[in-house]
Amino acid sequence: QRGGGATAEPRTKLGSGDPPGMLTSYGAILPDTGAMGGYMYSAGFGAEDAWFTTPLFDADSGEPLAVLDGASMNPFKTGATGAVGVDALAREDADSVALIGSGAQARGQLRCTAEVRDLETVWVFSPTKESRESFAGEMNERLDAAVAA
Repeated sequence: QRGGGATAEPRTKLGSGDPPGMLTSYGAILPDTGAMGGYMYSAGFGAEDAWFTTPLFDADSGEPLAVLDGASMNPFKTGATGAVGVDALAREDADSVALIGSGAQARGQLRCTAEVRDLETVWVFSPTKESRESFAGEMNERLDAAVAA
């Protein structure tokens, strides 16, 4: 919808010096889906991790529909973009993928790629043996592919 002219705002990043941190947001109105909203997060305000949220509103009435935990969907938001790239750039008959990393982003990348491609084989590398083996075990249970560390 954005490519067709739907209203969207690029990333806006606001900084704070005291306490040190930032607030970042994106927003869009997607009339074809009937929704509008965005993605917001704060980071850098001490020892805590970043905080993510996704507020959604009705595009016709402006009524709030939901406030979602953005942290749990962050790996899939990023993974979906990677999966679009894989689907567009990989050969039609490609059925294997290799990953470097075994954290949350790797999980999102692989799970989204498995939605656009029928994967038979997945190789994962991570510097920590326990992490890559844990990742392979988890993904072997989730996917219809052979995942090897």
